[in-house]
Amino acid sequence: MTNENRETQVSTNLQQMKAQSRTRLTRIRSILQEAAAQTFTEVKEGSGELRNMTAETLKNAMAQRQEADTLPTTGSTSPQVQSAIADFLAAIRQRFQLQVAVADEKLTQRYGDRYRMAQQRVRDTAQHYREAIATAQAEGTDVVQPKQLQLEQQASSVGVWFAQTEQKVKQRLRSLLQTAKNAKTN
Repeated sequence: MTNENRETQVSTNLQQMKAQSRTRLTRIRSILQEAAAQTFTEVKEGSGELRNMTAETLKNAMAQRQEADTLPTTGSTSPQVQSAIADFLAAIRQRFQLQVAVADEKLTQRYGDRYRMAQQRVRDTAQHYREAIATAQAEGTDVVQPKQLQLEQQASSVGVWFAQTEQKVKQRLRSLLQTAKNAKTN
């Protein structure tokens, strides 16, 4: 194989690698866009279901409250009225907990592990938020500033990594071209 053929082969291989990389990137982008669209659709459907269940729960609670409002009352709250109110509130709490459990079960059946993972993420995020607020209040510091510094450091690290990788790739290409050039002159 002549030196010119080697250079042509190296150039052709490089172009093929670039084309393959673009194709892969396009496929990955398409997959990620599709996944994001599906996730958005599922969240939207789930929130619609929750909205309907919440509306039903509120209607039932309002109906029960209207029933409780019809209880005889006097100028002062008697033990009977207090007991009726306590029973009413307990019934509402129990009914709400039951409806939440039913909604939770429906979502678990429909979405399975994805719903459980989302629940766990929400719990973790809420816990992290509570801890961050408590820490910030105890220390009297701003929560945003340390996180911003951390993100800036991470971005800086990623930038350094990209620059180093770019230098390595350039050096490798120089080396390949030099090898091809040396082979051509020999």
